[in-house]
Amino acid sequence: MPGPVTLARSVGAVDRLAAGDLDGADALVAATGADPEDPDRALWDATSALLRGRLAMAAAAVARAGAGLGAAVAGACLLREQDRPAEAELGLRAATEGHPSSVLADALLAVLVAEMGRDAHARPELDRLMAERDPADLAVTSLLAELAADLDAYPEATQLADELAARPEALVVDPTGALCAGARRAHLGRLAHALGRGPQAVAHHTAAIAVLSEAGMPLLVAHARRRLATVLRIWGDDEDWDRSLGLLAGAADAYRRLGLGARAGEAHVVLGRSDDPALGGRLDGVLLRRGDGWVVGTETETAIVGPNPGLDDLALLVAVPRTAVHVLDLWGGLGARAAQRGTDRPWFWPQRPRTTPPTAGEPLADPATVARYEARLAECAAAGPAALVHGDRLAAALAAAERESLAAELAWVSRPPEEGTDVVARAAQVVATRLRLAVDDLEAAVPVVGRHLRYTVRTGTFCSYEPESEVSWRLR
Repeated sequence: MPGPVTLARSVGAVDRLAAGDLDGADALVAATGADPEDPDRALWDATSALLRGRLAMAAAAVARAGAGLGAAVAGACLLREQDRPAEAELGLRAATEGHPSSVLADALLAVLVAEMGRDAHARPELDRLMAERDPADLAVTSLLAELAADLDAYPEATQLADELAARPEALVVDPTGALCAGARRAHLGRLAHALGRGPQAVAHHTAAIAVLSEAGMPLLVAHARRRLATVLRIWGDDEDWDRSLGLLAGAADAYRRLGLGARAGEAHVVLGRSDDPALGGRLDGVLLRRGDGWVVGTETETAIVGPNPGLDDLALLVAVPRTAVHVLDLWGGLGARAAQRGTDRPWFWPQRPRTTPPTAGEPLADPATVARYEARLAECAAAGPAALVHGDRLAAALAAAERESLAAELAWVSRPPEEGTDVVARAAQVVATRLRLAVDDLEAAVPVVGRHLRYTVRTGTFCSYEPESEVSWRLR
């Protein structure tokens, strides 16, 4: 297979990863004693961290990898996972200017262009790259398989499916180690779906989930679960409906824990329109402050939940359904009654904030919020080793990735913002995390209420509670 002899390739790490052994591949690279600041080592570290769902670590490794094309490819992969395809395209195009043509980079660019809906630009690239590629290059073949599936290019999809089916690799890895495109069976699943081969698509995606779970790759497992859920909703029998919803809910949970709120939100939209029992019929909710904690649940089932600033946010939002509340009012602890008095405008007319923004010397995270972050960090720290005891690499990897994401965010929001900082954007991140952790607690205590709020609470600069069914809340 063509490609430069990088550090990872020279010690066999690329082949080990292609066989599905990420831990073993990392061990081979670590055994070389290469300096983490070395661009070659940093390139591998970026790929490994991304596969483990540790996005902050991947970003730091990309920065260390320098300005070469491999670093640009790794950076584009990271931005793509963060749902930032336009930035990924711009960065990759800038890196390829003035350099010899790279089929891998061009294939990744074509995939990004197609994902942004620019089919008229992507289709000629598919034709060109199919003619110029080396069929032995599995990474390029897999990227073109994604492209053919997105474009419904039947002849190319058929050819690429035959080629991928003949390969033995478990995972698709570029020889440089700059890109791992996930499980080979996942690409076969996408092609089978595009070609109308429903049962094959189900079998391929199911196999991909098993491979990726064993390797401990939570982000790629979430993608595979989401795609299998789609296949089951289209091609499955009636009994597959619940399985589809379970897969999609699992994907959404992983996206949330990895800090990928936009991807989680997309999954919640689908779940919110499904026949999930949490959304069917009337819900009589209970959200009452009692001392330092809360009584939460329904009129027929309640539980006690400890102090949690996100529950204060939820109490405000459910008090004014279908009303846009500025995130600064949630951050500042505006009371539910004050919010009710100030909502004389239609729900689609956002309310101006009534809370004063934080000053340059004022941290965004109050002590109660910091305490909730720290409690969740402790839960993640305990969950990882416990999962490994039971041989669950996926759960351990997800706990480690969530812990890293929350730790980085806690450090970020605990520092007073500097002059010129967008404090609204920072407050939005704090409040979104507070709400997520609060809904996590509610879902563990009273699942029907937690799932309902998971699908109906919107976050951002303006937050709102958007129930579609008949709901009433006892708040005091």
